[in-house]
Amino acid sequence: MKTYKIQVNNASPTQEISVTLDGVPFYIKLSYLDRPGAWYMSVLDGSKTMLVEGIRVIEFYPLLAQYSDGGTKFPKGSLIVAALSYPPVTELGRDSLGVDWNLYYISN
Repeated sequence: MKTYKIQVNNASPTQEISVTLDGVPFYIKLSYLDRPGAWYMSVLDGSKTMLVEGIRVIEFYPLLAQYSDGGTKFPKGSLIVAALSYPPVTELGRDSLGVDWNLYYISN
């Protein structure tokens, strides 16, 4: 099992990140919505076909757990947002993802 940090740009409330997870290309879209005050994530395959849309990003929770399919369409491992320190110095918010909080991929 290996852990990889996925680079998030905290200067942008909406972004698309190109990643290769376990040798397979994916795109991760992250959007911060002011009204609920939360980050949301979508995952697309390498040809930008939407696999899942609008997952609310929850701290320390495997974000794709309910979509696990053994690597048929979705990544085999887990995407998780974790704080750089414990207890966290800030809440997960608009300006803290990519600074005090990071997105990680944990391969199986």
